[in-house]
Amino acid sequence: MQQLAPSPSQRKAYPFGLFCLRDIMHIEANLFVVITQALRNFRSDIEGIEGDRLLGKEPSSSIEELCRQLITTTELLNKEFQIPVTLAGVKRLAEKLRSDIPAKIEKSTIISAIVEVENRLDDELSTKHMMVISDHIDKTSASKTLGNEAAGAFPTSIYDIEEAGWCLALRRPTACVLHCMRGLERPLLTFASELLVDTDKTNWNAILNDVETQVRGRDAKRKPGLAVLPESFWDGRDRDFYTDATTHFFSIKNAWRNYSVHAHENYTMERALTVFSTTVEFIRHLADHFSEPSA
Repeated sequence: MQQLAPSPSQRKAYPFGLFCLRDIMHIEANLFVVITQALRNFRSDIEGIEGDRLLGKEPSSSIEELCRQLITTTELLNKEFQIPVTLAGVKRLAEKLRSDIPAKIEKSTIISAIVEVENRLDDELSTKHMMVISDHIDKTSASKTLGNEAAGAFPTSIYDIEEAGWCLALRRPTACVLHCMRGLERPLLTFASELLVDTDKTNWNAILNDVETQVRGRDAKRKPGLAVLPESFWDGRDRDFYTDATTHFFSIKNAWRNYSVHAHENYTMERALTVFSTTVEFIRHLADHFSEPSA
């Protein structure tokens, strides 16, 4: 199952991803509030000092504590979101206040430095983007979408069904349809293999023509090399299922696969949702009758 965001350990190696509100807890979103409040308190404390300069005054314990808090918080944020310019500004600001010549520092200089840090934080955070996905689209887990039985029957399809769900959630409808078609490849090949059809062909139409010959018993259309099913093949099998599944595969090929794979058409969100839902339901239906061989 894919996550909406990398785990904290994963993010150290690859600090990007799509976040959901739950994931914000893992990135300590309270740090945004802490650093913003610390900067405001900083400015308030400096503005509260009488006079235009810090005339011989050593930094108060409260300001010293704010320095530590601000540096610590900014370092944590930098680990999560890479804000090195803000971090450098915070450290310069703290160094000014901790210097041994506070009498030469004007209040306006410190306040300007604080404003500069605030601006850099705003600039850097504005480059980090998050996306909110509609509540009614939860298609990013194949086990949830397909169900455990279908996902277990066709594990090779899991990747593409999950990717199709992501494309749908992120409003990439044509990509969603392409992944749906890929997700049906293994069920089709398994279906054809069971009917003794050569699956080395890369063309759906060629495979399905042979499948139809086997299912409907059209010996007159039998191609050289296509094995004849033994009479006992249908014992215990639902022939109507095979007939209907063949028809459904043909319909999918003609309506969606040909047009999406060969760039004849782009899909809207509404049509992609139809394709996705149909694909999922079809794979579930197939899983009730057969599954791909174990690796």
